[in-house]
Amino acid sequence: MTGPRIEGQRTDVDAAGTLRDYLDRRGRLAPEEALAIFVPVMRILADAHELGLVHGALCPEELLALPGSESSFGLAAFGPEDREARSLAYLAPEQAESSVVSTPQLDVWAVGVMLFEALAAERPFAGDSPPLVLVRVLTEVAPPLRQVWPNAPRALSQVIDRALRPDPSGRPSSMRSFVTLLTEAGAEDGIASP
Repeated sequence: MTGPRIEGQRTDVDAAGTLRDYLDRRGRLAPEEALAIFVPVMRILADAHELGLVHGALCPEELLALPGSESSFGLAAFGPEDREARSLAYLAPEQAESSVVSTPQLDVWAVGVMLFEALAAERPFAGDSPPLVLVRVLTEVAPPLRQVWPNAPRALSQVIDRALRPDPSGRPSSMRSFVTLLTEAGAEDGIASP
């Protein structure tokens, strides 16, 4: 069962593009830039989670560039419309296995995948076809970020790796705690936080 649905406005922001467009143009993002993009979005998600709303279908195509800014993003919509319509690479293992009730852990996982992709310039689970990606999400553990990008900041990498643990209980307990862990890790790594 899904909660209330909040629609984003998809008029003038469509021309500005999505996070997918931005990542395709930019490639690997600097850690400072990744935090500047993701932390505000994560705070919005944390507020929504505290109201009982879970997006459940986060992926770079769901984050829209805000008008007047190439690197500020907002959420397109809340609530999954069609699981098949978006990339399986962002589905949490428990979401891919069944029609679980939407929990904040689904969004924590998806943000972890997007952060990994933004910093490493590749997804933790890739494949030549959607079914292969799904099999990898269900049967493999995400590689550590520093294995894919050896120069990744250590503390930041550990937090992102934790968000990609297959068992939801091993991930940050909430989006709010994920933001806290991420900003603290950034500070430990000498990265300014937004």
